[in-house]
Amino acid sequence: MLRSSYNDAAGCQEMPLSTLTDPIALATKVALGTALALLACRISGNTDGVSAAFVAVLCTTPTVLSGLQQATTQFLGSLIGGVAAAAFGSMGLPVEVALPVSVGLAVGAIFPLGHGHAYAVAAFTAIYMHLLPHGSVGDTLAIRIGAVAIGGASAALVNVTISAAFYERIFARRVRFTTDRLAEHLQLLATGASDADGLLPVFPLLRDVAAEVSRARHELRWRRSNEAERMENAADEVRALTRLAHFARDLGLAIEESGTHMTDRDVALVHYAAARLRRESAPRPKPEGEIGQRLLAALDKWEANAAA
Repeated sequence: MLRSSYNDAAGCQEMPLSTLTDPIALATKVALGTALALLACRISGNTDGVSAAFVAVLCTTPTVLSGLQQATTQFLGSLIGGVAAAAFGSMGLPVEVALPVSVGLAVGAIFPLGHGHAYAVAAFTAIYMHLLPHGSVGDTLAIRIGAVAIGGASAALVNVTISAAFYERIFARRVRFTTDRLAEHLQLLATGASDADGLLPVFPLLRDVAAEVSRARHELRWRRSNEAERMENAADEVRALTRLAHFARDLGLAIEESGTHMTDRDVALVHYAAARLRRESAPRPKPEGEIGQRLLAALDKWEANAAA
């Protein structure tokens, strides 16, 4: 039975988010977010500018929805870690005992709540409560939670005013970047410079951009924005790219497992796919075999969505 690249791709190494991120845009947004967080701390009298500024950085994201999700994670993790530390801190135990027990309790408590991804936040808050106190245990907890809320709100304001205004440009760039990377890997496969496994680094990139497009699509629907239709097209475009990548990998795997080499038609097909992704003209080949036909169909679907 043909081994499926869907399963293989799930276990490959994750590609850093920085490959999708515009560093200048991100730097501008985090600078504004931290400035707002520090200003809000000064106005409100919150003395934990470090937490507020740091949370503002963490919650600066391409979409408003993902930023709010990150802020929720920060708030929940901080609350659980803070409560755990407050409970043991009020017992008068030595910090060498209270701190590790608080950290262990915070991490252990957050998983049953279904937010295990926030365990580092919970642990950090417990450490913060013991080693960087701001007065009493209750005062420290209130200041920390308040700072987290300020940082999340500051990032949300930046995400709304900047990211939400440029969704089409942001995601056009990200989809274009992803398309170019896939074209590069297909070209390597066609020339024999890489095998089917050479396509694995593309899958985490496709997964990440698909997730962000999905968040933006849901958010724009909720806001009833005119850009929602364009985001629907972007989602269809990424889905077609994902299918194309899978079929290209399956083609490579089928050839490897048969102990043969790519035929001239296979090479022409993969060359054609890479050229079309780069928006270059190329003669349309006639694929042989079911996988080749599916690859060409996925490419046609991508072209239709990209032109929409």
